[in-house]
Amino acid sequence: MAVHVTIHPTPSDADWQPVLNGLRRALKLGIDVYPAIGGVGWSDAHLSTSYATLAELARDLPLRLAVRPFNLSYDALTTRRGLDRYAVPPGPSPSMRWSS
Repeated sequence: MAVHVTIHPTPSDADWQPVLNGLRRALKLGIDVYPAIGGVGWSDAHLSTSYATLAELARDLPLRLAVRPFNLSYDALTTRRGLDRYAVPPGPSPSMRWSS
């Protein structure tokens, strides 16, 4: 089983340790973890700390770290209220759209 997880708390946040505990538990259960972070709010110091901490959990874990750019200005947010509640437009989910 592989799990792709986006980590929202930074190393300076109170929720950082519970996130690490969850990652540790997943790894102990044999889950293939692929961590990611959002591209907003992470300083160089946060990245350095997270790299070192992830390496303590599993040597190759920081090599799997991805940075996900979030684009919160896409059309779905502005037109969502006008859509039929149960209509599903064709194509990828708006929450999966990345800007290039």
